[in-house]
Amino acid sequence: MNAAIGPVSSERELQENLNSYFEAHDWIALREQSPKGSRVKADLIVNNKTYGWFGIETKYFTNDGGSKVADVHHQIVPKYRSKKYFTHRINLWVVCPYFSGADVEGDEWQTQRANWRHSYTREFFCRHSCARQSPTTTY
Repeated sequence: MNAAIGPVSSERELQENLNSYFEAHDWIALREQSPKGSRVKADLIVNNKTYGWFGIETKYFTNDGGSKVADVHHQIVPKYRSKKYFTHRINLWVVCPYFSGADVEGDEWQTQRANWRHSYTREFFCRHSCARQSPTTTY
């Protein structure tokens, strides 16, 4: 599979690369947007004529990050989901985790660790009504 984006070294760089990727594929992509009447900011709000509006919350992990996984869930559910952005109520949210070290090719331990992390984050967010997408793969 081809990578949607290349390796990154920070959450900001992850957001910038995702923003560019969406725009290059005919999506509207807006960074750091606040829901109406709020001071919190969602990482990305994207729109496509075919698929509609989505919110995306990115996280850059330097370790296995169990507490960060819970933090992102607590950001989305009470603060972002079902809120209005530009007169559109966004109920569809995607968590986009990036695990540093997951892009090291040829390192069996890193590969196994990356597979485990992707598995537990996918299961966690699917059980809690949030989609999860890896930025390093396309389908």
